[in-house]
Amino acid sequence: MAAGDENPWVTEIIAGIVEPDENLEDVAKREAVEEAGCKIDQLIPISTHYVSPGGSTELMHIFCGLTNIEAIEGTYGLSAEGEDIRAFSEPLDDALTRISDGTLRNSFSIIALQWLALNRDHLVA
Repeated sequence: MAAGDENPWVTEIIAGIVEPDENLEDVAKREAVEEAGCKIDQLIPISTHYVSPGGSTELMHIFCGLTNIEAIEGTYGLSAEGEDIRAFSEPLDDALTRISDGTLRNSFSIIALQWLALNRDHLVA
């Protein structure tokens, strides 16, 4: 098993690597289609931060993508990249519970969900 007794499946937000001649917004929209089969209607910047200051110069850019999530369930990913991604949606309160009970264990998703909890009332439905 990965990481000792840990479940090898990780719940995380959509992510990708910037390809040459690609801007950040294009990456976010491309990865949303590849990893969850959804078209992003609007992107809102959340954060740009170092992954591990002092240990890495890698910058992470996080966006909130507004989309229709009604048909987001399914398996996605590019076989050429070895991806096997199960996309799903859940109520925000359930996702926030994953933070407090320790079952959501990656910083990028935690940052995105905490931002959403603070800003959901300001987003257009």
